[in-house]
Formats: sequence, C-alpha cells, structure tokens
Amino acid sequence: MKTIKNFMIVAMVMFAGNAMAQKLSAEAVTIEPGGEANLVVSYESEKELTGAQFSVTLPAGVELKEENYEYVSTLGADQTGYQVNINDGEGCQIVIISRVSKKAPALVSGKELITLSLVAAADAKVGEAKATISEIVFSDKGTAVKVDGTVDVAVNITDGTGINSLNADNSNEPAFNLAGQKVGKNYKGIVVKNGKKVAVK
Repeated sequence: MKTIKNFMIVAMVMFAGNAMAQKLSAEAVTIEPGGEANLVVSYESEKELTGAQFSVTLPAGVELKEENYEYVSTLGADQTGYQVNINDGEGCQIVIISRVSKKAPALVSGKELITLSLVAAADAKVGEAKATISEIVFSDKGTAVKVDGTVDVAVNITDGTGINSLNADNSNEPAFNLAGQKVGKNYKGIVVKNGKKVAVK
C-alpha cells in the first residue's frame, strides 16, 4: 500500500481537473457462479497519454483472477514499453499502467486499454450487480491528469439459463409471461421484462 501512496504523491504533481476530454469506459460483463469472464476497459483522450491508473471495486462474490498482467496486450507485437501492476487497496484493486520505455508509443485513444479477468465464486448471488471504476488518473509524460467521476459497469451474474432471479418490483416496466401476455406484479414464474427473462419468486 505504501508503494501505491508514493505513486499517488508523485502523480499529484499535476493540474487537478480536466484540461482535455478524457474518459474510461467498460463493457457490461456476464458471468456464471464459479465461472470466468473478461472486463474490457477502454479509454478516449484528445491528447496522447503515456500511462493510466484507476481503482476497480467489484460486486460481492466476484474477484480479479490471479494472472500475470505484465504488459498491456493491445500495443502491438512490441509490448515491452508498458507494465501493468495490480495491487489491493481498501476494498478494491488498483490498476497502474505505466510506460517503462521512453520509446514506447502513446496509449491508443478509442481502443481497448486492458482486459481484466474476473472469476465468480461458486456461491455468487445470481442477479444484476455492478462494478465501479474510480480514482482515474491519466499520465502525460510524468504530468498526471485526474479525471472526475466514476464509471459504473453492469455485472450480470447468471445461472447459465439466461434467466436471472430478480424482484419484479424493481422496475415499473410491464412484464409478460412466455406466451406474450401482460402479467401483474403478483405473477409468479418466468417473465420477460426490459427484454430480459427473469424468475419472479
């Protein structure tokens, strides 16, 4: 944790706020209890950047798989210019992507930044959850740029049937049975809501 704090102290020699448009984004994840899935993180920037750092908070029952994230995988055949470090923070994982060679190209805006491997516990609760990406800092050749706000990522924990166990009262959207008939909120069984099958208990 001390290493992370030291990195942040160095990184804080920066202008706080957004002098240019920069953002992270991530695709929704579907994962089964006991299964694995990828969390794909991409970024966009008006200016070429040379590093990134962010924190990932995952829902209960889902963790980052222990892997060697040594190098960012999308920089082409010569990937030795960027190193990835993942450290445990307070209730989150801190991902640091740093340039270790001045000859390394800038990170590619509009492209995948990193793919993180997730694993769900065998007893992970089936349903809709979310991961949160926060504390986003980009680096421009040693000058850090903090990005305000967080990114919420849908994490759909499914039992493999494509049917989630959810409370039907979570939405005001109409529900339909498998015959296409509209059903009330007291209906029990499998219904279609918002284009998704849900099991109402």
